[in-house]
Amino acid sequence: MRFAPVLALSLLALACSDGTGPSIGLPVGTMSVWYDAPGAGGENSMHATGELSLDDGRVRASGFAAAGQNAKLPGKLTIVGFTPLAEDGSQNGRIFAVTIPAAGGARTVPILDGCAGPDCSATLFFNGVDADDPHREVDPRVDRACALTSGSVVITEHTERRVQGTFYGTGYCVFDNRTDPFTQFVVDSATFDAPIDLRYRPPIDIR
Repeated sequence: MRFAPVLALSLLALACSDGTGPSIGLPVGTMSVWYDAPGAGGENSMHATGELSLDDGRVRASGFAAAGQNAKLPGKLTIVGFTPLAEDGSQNGRIFAVTIPAAGGARTVPILDGCAGPDCSATLFFNGVDADDPHREVDPRVDRACALTSGSVVITEHTERRVQGTFYGTGYCVFDNRTDPFTQFVVDSATFDAPIDLRYRPPIDIR
């Protein structure tokens, strides 16, 4: 398992790699995830929808689902869903990220623990983090990271402009990998329909 060491690397800003350029907006996307995670405070689903806005490379959104080429993993596309924990316009919320091979077309991709090759997928779920700076703990009472180590991503459509599909699997969560034991994490079902834009390059090391 690479989850514990990768956790520190994974909580990286969801911003463009160069931090420059004018404001842009992507079409509206959606991501819905139904999951079971002990210690989730009664939450068992996440529904992200909205248009991702990038302002000089920084994420500005109250909720979105979008996809872009992963800045850390060549040949990978990362689909990101974000939803705020409060309706006060803050960036504090939940993020679910799914990385798949960048090649297009409908197919089924296995979720593998420590995925590093071109033909597998990986997922990460963050709770209680900032949309633009998820490595910074916003609320340690709810901060949690989870990963799937097995399962599948079923891609029903993948063009130059959009990616659609479902995923499911099992894995584990941890609040603080220095002191806390891992707990079970199960995604019963999930759907995504996300626009793709090459200007959005989420630098998330997820494998």
